[in-house]
Amino acid sequence: MEISEIIQDQSVTILPKGRIDSVTVVDFEDKLSDLIVRNFTKIIIDFSTTDFISSSGLRILLMKEKQLRSRSGNLLLINLPEMIEEIFEVSGFSTVFKIQK
Repeated sequence: MEISEIIQDQSVTILPKGRIDSVTVVDFEDKLSDLIVRNFTKIIIDFSTTDFISSSGLRILLMKEKQLRSRSGNLLLINLPEMIEEIFEVSGFSTVFKIQK
């Protein structure tokens, strides 16, 4: 999985490409942790190039959302493909995260 980033002031947009699953979730977590350590207060995750997210990926998102909130920051999810949107709906996570189409 590749993760590119676009920085704008105190916000950053990341684009994970491929699958977020048990094999790639460590890289995904490391990237989000690095951004939080670098004091970004708004992290936008653009899922337009993401094929799949597993329960381990959802768990990382939940952990990082809580971390950001404790620092008065937020996480925004955008451009969810239909399959990933369904995963968020079925898991109930669509009500936990800010999701923009």
